[in-house]
Amino acid sequence: MECNSAQRAGLRIRSSRRDPQLLTISPAPQAIELDACIKRSGRVYIIGEEYRRQECRLNDVVTTLSTEEIAGPQGPSGPEGPKGDTGSVAEIPHLVDAAGQDLGPVLFQKGASYETFYWVVNTEHDLMLTFRSSVAENPPVGAADFFPQKLQLYFTTSDCSGNPFVALEGDGWDVAFDQLLTSGPGQWPFYTVARDATPAPRTAGSRNDPLHGGCESQAFGPFELTFEVTEFTSPLPFTEPLAWPLRVRQN
Repeated sequence: MECNSAQRAGLRIRSSRRDPQLLTISPAPQAIELDACIKRSGRVYIIGEEYRRQECRLNDVVTTLSTEEIAGPQGPSGPEGPKGDTGSVAEIPHLVDAAGQDLGPVLFQKGASYETFYWVVNTEHDLMLTFRSSVAENPPVGAADFFPQKLQLYFTTSDCSGNPFVALEGDGWDVAFDQLLTSGPGQWPFYTVARDATPAPRTAGSRNDPLHGGCESQAFGPFELTFEVTEFTSPLPFTEPLAWPLRVRQN
């Protein structure tokens, strides 16, 4: 399943022998490798000697994101071999809602009986999307929704103008690359942090705080590791509301 899903998204996925939940994703020829932890809420944070934490918290799932891809020299052409037997069509698990809407190939899932998170590869935009399917026991009703990561947007200006950035520390330090991110609930713009984004130290003069009145004008930082974010202006590659429950289907 991992190899076929990866080929659609331009990703290569490897499982660690020491930890079967440790994945290596290689989407680009640039040698970048980051260790990350996936929380039960669906949030992802980076770990390592250069970051705030060096190990995952209890019950968080460790994942390694790698873009290393080394091409070797072109070898000589070999002799043509005999024709092989026709192989079977590979079955790639896809996430679908109760109405049959295909949300994309499933990269990873985690959760309990009452709440499950799914990480889905979107090949059109080369993104990873997070969905949640949950159920309440009393009464037994369920909900299915798109679950982008919440993050804190900072600005070098004092009035939340200009290019926003996120920091790998403080309120927004657990940043996920190539995921759709949002700065607050409701119809807020979505953002992305590109996998080839260059980290830089910055000091903020304001931050966007949609839960407490909008722009908060004061100094924040200095932050050692920050990344500029890009607003995602394309339509979402699925239709809301999603029909509950979500399920994984073998295509």
